[in-house]
Amino acid sequence: AVLLFTVIASLRRTSKMTLTTMSRVSHETIEPEPEPVGAPRYVLAAIGGGAGLDAPADAAVATAVGADLLEQIRLAEERTDTAALPALYLALGQQEIARGEAEEGAGHLRSCIRYAARSRNAAVEAEARLELAELAREAGDLTTACEHWQIARSLFHKLARASDVAGTE
Repeated sequence: AVLLFTVIASLRRTSKMTLTTMSRVSHETIEPEPEPVGAPRYVLAAIGGGAGLDAPADAAVATAVGADLLEQIRLAEERTDTAALPALYLALGQQEIARGEAEEGAGHLRSCIRYAARSRNAAVEAEARLELAELAREAGDLTTACEHWQIARSLFHKLARASDVAGTE
């Protein structure tokens, strides 16, 4: 129940931020600009990821959400709620990566994987591994990236999520 609440709260928060950003744009048509090499990237959006990087008005919101996630993680750890921790660490890791804090995000993704393995939450573990694979690929470490992709693919296969298996391949 806590996990479901966390997922719903994260999704609602993300959709509110998107609506706020869209209302500021008014009725202008925005043409996508090519990203320069080495530019910050958007992360996979499993739970709450993919928030805009270049919107300074959203920075305070992202910080507050990150602080809220840290508080939720602290409370879940006090309760030893291993079922809620994987999704919380995944969301926090994705937010940190979206803000350009790749090292901190990667650390929280690794925590996500540890808790997901303990609680047998294969779906969240697979999502975290995909995120870590992308970070490793961007850093030029294709061996580590390949390991994470293979494990994620295996987890998706066990979950019978054929489209995710194909996407991972």
